[in-house]
Amino acid sequence: MGVCDPMTDTVIDEALADSSLAAPEEAEELGIQPGRFGMLLAVLVAMTVLGGWQLLLIVGLLVGFIIVHEAGHYLTAKWSGMKATEFFIGFGPRIFAFKRGETTFGLKALPFGAYVRIIGMSNLEDVDPADEPRTYRQASWHKRFLTVAAGPATHFVMAVLLAGLAVWQFGETVEDEWSVSEVIPFSAAAEAGLLEDDQILAIDGLSTADFEDLSGVVQSVRGERVELDVLRDGESIAVDARIGERLTPAGARGYSGLYSGDLLLGIDGIEVANYDEFAALAAERIGEKVEVDVVYRAERHTELVTINEVVTDDAVVGFLGVARGEVRQPLPVGEAVAQSVPLVWNGTTEMATRFATLLTSADGLRGLFALPPADPGPSPLDAAAFDPEQVRPLPELDENRLLSIVGAVGIGRQLVDDGMATVLIFFVGLNISLGLINLVPLLPFDGGHMAVATYERLRSWNGRRHRVDAAKLIPITYAVVGLMLLVGGIAIIRDIVDPIQL
Repeated sequence: MGVCDPMTDTVIDEALADSSLAAPEEAEELGIQPGRFGMLLAVLVAMTVLGGWQLLLIVGLLVGFIIVHEAGHYLTAKWSGMKATEFFIGFGPRIFAFKRGETTFGLKALPFGAYVRIIGMSNLEDVDPADEPRTYRQASWHKRFLTVAAGPATHFVMAVLLAGLAVWQFGETVEDEWSVSEVIPFSAAAEAGLLEDDQILAIDGLSTADFEDLSGVVQSVRGERVELDVLRDGESIAVDARIGERLTPAGARGYSGLYSGDLLLGIDGIEVANYDEFAALAAERIGEKVEVDVVYRAERHTELVTINEVVTDDAVVGFLGVARGEVRQPLPVGEAVAQSVPLVWNGTTEMATRFATLLTSADGLRGLFALPPADPGPSPLDAAAFDPEQVRPLPELDENRLLSIVGAVGIGRQLVDDGMATVLIFFVGLNISLGLINLVPLLPFDGGHMAVATYERLRSWNGRRHRVDAAKLIPITYAVVGLMLLVGGIAIIRDIVDPIQL
């Protein structure tokens, strides 16, 4: 994404559009190319069939971000008096194109980004003398800087607008109130039919309006059948439930193959309603291997377990099976957008710090190339690596993992089911990332063009204008593009072979 010139574009995709690195500019092909358009429709249909409407939605949003980025370059260039001859989404053969004024707009076959072609981006391009006053290279520093910076700037503007839309949809947090954000499968809450956004006000008359009180109340009635006072859609209802139980570290030590936090459902095919029933059956099988139906990580499993001893004291704790969510009130759109500005600023500073750490630490660089850490430590699958409390190890995402466009689409698809507000927050972060990446002060990034323009301005004095010889920057551009192709290719392959699962 970014401004196209004869020597350099932005990131990997724009290298394909680079007129000095690729074939000469193709002849005008206006209108729809039926064969290519038919292939595009076939691809869209296949995406919908294989990935569902969610995939089409996420890809559509990404394309929208690209179009807005390029529109930033294009509109600022026109405002600056520069001549923009092309505005294309994609690269390669044209699918369709139309001309308005001096600019040809259209869509190409390879969906690797987009570009705006502005004449005279460097000293390497031959331009009609009549058009020379309208070239990028003849414009003042502030016009060149703003034209290139407009692309990355749109990502931060979109981040603010998306964050504002998300805040508007979520609303403002109401203090001292909570609601159910998630119901754990197979839990007491799930069996009782609790729903997201329910507010549990009391259990058997004991107040749970403060979430901090919930744990103590649940523990006091564990294993018992109780009545929940629930506020749902503004209406108070009574819900019958049996409070569940799950193992404590003390209880888990009696069984090889069970862990703290496990929810027990049965033993050797015999269902149990509570731990007392489980313990009675287990006492008859001490020293034996049995099959235990257990819930962990929100899924039901059957584990082969050796019963060493039956622990009865403090073996389990009460477990309702809900996660805390915030109660929110709607906000006016203007106020929501105003709140989004500091959110995006904080996200930008945190992400910039994260990028700097990735590029300056050994583990960060290994993560970029999908290499294992220098000292991975004991395998989480090794029983000897478990801590003394026998806590079942949780899967962890690699913090140093580089996300490709394939991974971004995959994550976006998974988040659609969590609601559009969650998708919006994800794309806030994605736009911040795209904005920061495009600001890297190296060609072929937009930040590289900004750095060159600024350097030329600093070197110009006494009425003499200094101009960088673009030919000397070609090796650096090749090196950066090559590195981006390598890292990007590795990230795509990794996201295909080992997709991120949230």
